[in-house]
Amino acid sequence: MPTPPWLLGDKGFPIRVFCLPIIKMPKTRPEVHFNEKLSSARVLIEQVLGWVKSRFRQTLYVNEDGP
Repeated sequence: MPTPPWLLGDKGFPIRVFCLPIIKMPKTRPEVHFNEKLSSARVLIEQVLGWVKSRFRQTLYVNEDGP
């Protein structure tokens, strides 16, 4: 059975079927581990986005709200 796609969120995102935010008050070691791995993934994503923006300067001027 294939794994469905997920969106990684920060603490500002609500928990949804498709969105994985951090666990606000982790109580178990697996929850702490999950938060650590999620934070690592988010750091990597932010680094890649920074690289893309520096490599392709025109992306700095993209209107995120649409045309």
